[in-house]
Amino acid sequence: MGREDRRSARRLVGEPAQVHLGSTTHVAMVRDVSPHGMGLELEPGTSVVRGETAWILCGKLATYAITGTVLRVDVDSGSIGVQFDEILEGPMLQAIEGLPLSED
Repeated sequence: MGREDRRSARRLVGEPAQVHLGSTTHVAMVRDVSPHGMGLELEPGTSVVRGETAWILCGKLATYAITGTVLRVDVDSGSIGVQFDEILEGPMLQAIEGLPLSED
């Protein structure tokens, strides 16, 4: 397995993720990953608005911080689809991890 395989976002499939939607945080399971987005499974009935910005933290070996726009929502199953806006990993992510979160 090459270095790129170990760091590929596709390795996140089946991993848990923290999903921040507005002022709430949810635990989700990563269902699929493509070059442009990812599918996540939240608790069924979770309130999610199409067009909302999601901030996603996931990955055990290589941590990723992802911002994206929710494009697909199935409230009954808890399934959402997110189109990537920005993906931070490695040194870029380490540079911001120590910054304080806004209390707004």
